[in-house]
Amino acid sequence: MELMGVIGGLRALPPKSTVTVYSDSEYVVRGFPEWLPNWVNHGWPSRVKNLDLWKLLLSEVSRHKRVSFRHVKGHSGDYYNELADKAAGEQTKLQRRLL
Repeated sequence: MELMGVIGGLRALPPKSTVTVYSDSEYVVRGFPEWLPNWVNHGWPSRVKNLDLWKLLLSEVSRHKRVSFRHVKGHSGDYYNELADKAAGEQTKLQRRLL
């Protein structure tokens, strides 16, 4: 879900934006700059989990002027991280009611 959140956020922005993605997900924050270039250079190895989402993220990032990633510690009092966590929890509850 962390990848989907970033993909959705980048999609919502106008093209050629300069963006800093803040996330408590090391999977996203480390994955894009550290792992993804290797995957691309090696032809997207089949062992890559969430391959379709990583490809979507790469596509969305390419629409922008600059995208950087910053890690914030989860549940540490960071206002925006707490706000995002609360919104995600509310959406989860809503989705469960709809099922």
